[in-house]
Amino acid sequence: QTQDGVLTITPAPLTVTGGRYSKIYGEMDPLFSYAVEGLRNGDAAAAVLAGAISRTAGENVGNYAIGQGTLGLTSANYILRYVDGNLAITPALLHVTALDATKVYGTSDPALGFTVDGLKFTDTAASVLSGALARDPGEDVETYAIRLGSLGLISANYTLGFTSADFTITPAPLLVTGGTFSKVYGTPDPRFTYTVDGLRNGDTAGAVLNGALDREPGEDVGNYAVQQGSLGLATRNYVLTYVDGVLGITRARLIVTADPNGKVVGEPDPLLTYRVDGLKNGDGIDVVTGQLLRDPGEDIGTFPIRQGNLSLLSGNYELQFVEGLFTIVQRPSGLDTLTAQSYDPWRIDYIQRGRDPDTPGDAVYRTTRYENPYIPDPLMRSYSLGYVMIEKGAASTDWRAVDNDRTGQHADRRPEGAPPCAAASLTDAVACQAQGFLTDYWTTRR
Repeated sequence: QTQDGVLTITPAPLTVTGGRYSKIYGEMDPLFSYAVEGLRNGDAAAAVLAGAISRTAGENVGNYAIGQGTLGLTSANYILRYVDGNLAITPALLHVTALDATKVYGTSDPALGFTVDGLKFTDTAASVLSGALARDPGEDVETYAIRLGSLGLISANYTLGFTSADFTITPAPLLVTGGTFSKVYGTPDPRFTYTVDGLRNGDTAGAVLNGALDREPGEDVGNYAVQQGSLGLATRNYVLTYVDGVLGITRARLIVTADPNGKVVGEPDPLLTYRVDGLKNGDGIDVVTGQLLRDPGEDIGTFPIRQGNLSLLSGNYELQFVEGLFTIVQRPSGLDTLTAQSYDPWRIDYIQRGRDPDTPGDAVYRTTRYENPYIPDPLMRSYSLGYVMIEKGAASTDWRAVDNDRTGQHADRRPEGAPPCAAASLTDAVACQAQGFLTDYWTTRR
């Protein structure tokens, strides 16, 4: 007897394996898929499976398991076996770009800034970075590289990229101001100095400047700019601005002193002369023009010699006038009586006109018979002197004294040895010049 048996069909194993994926921090998850092994009888995965796999939650860099999620069988013909997949989250690139910076020489560095590209989610630079940029060392005017310094990541979700920048130190302004100076016409220039404003970093003027100031040419009274001259910078750390100084040349004092003068009563006035002291720069007496004037009067006595219309032709001086005295004296007896007398000139010790120079200003004409040695008489300095000529008349015994005025010429001759009137020359028309005045003691004035 045949008896029916029972055929039991058991579920086949169906293996589902999650895939392996990666993404960069901050990106969207990829679409998760899986591989299916064990399908039978032409079954398709979609016919026997429903739902979706899913991963462990998290967005930081790391590995996350892709689990079975809601994936399950819709067929009793299989027994599902699931193998986890993996999602790897890798760091994102965070790029830091330094910003160019600048400062003026001698000032403090500014804070070094930067921009950040690549932040994800709600991350901020402060939440993922710490530290600060740094620049190459140096304080002179120059361009220095800005580097990463101590700036770094405090988050594993990023890798750091960096672009450097330039830190530029520019020259500081340096103001040099020429001083204000003065001098009197005809004197040397003073030493030109200056003040300096804007020195930095302990610098000194001597360390950063060289050369010297100069001034506009000219020596006449007036104001002259004290200019930069050869003064310049010995360093690139400054930009020089120069402000002119000034040299004022003031008038020199020119002292005009009236010479003592005089005459014998009844004679014409001589030319009133003067002495000039204080001429500068090779100037001559021609800077003075005009004539002195004495107080009126023709009686015996003294009269002040005043400035008259004497004035300056040059603006480089201020005139100081010192008055003199004009003396009118009595005509003495003596010289005029010689005209018709006969005498031997070699027996005359001296012939004098006027009176002895008891006071400055006396007009004295004097000659000596034989001046070797000469007669020193310091009181005769700067007086109006002349020569007395002894002229031979028609007869050998007829001699007369003649005034031969040489005022205005320097009497610079002194007889040496024998007198010029030797015996052999006594028959000449002009017998002799009896006196030559010595420069040291006998001078004429202009």
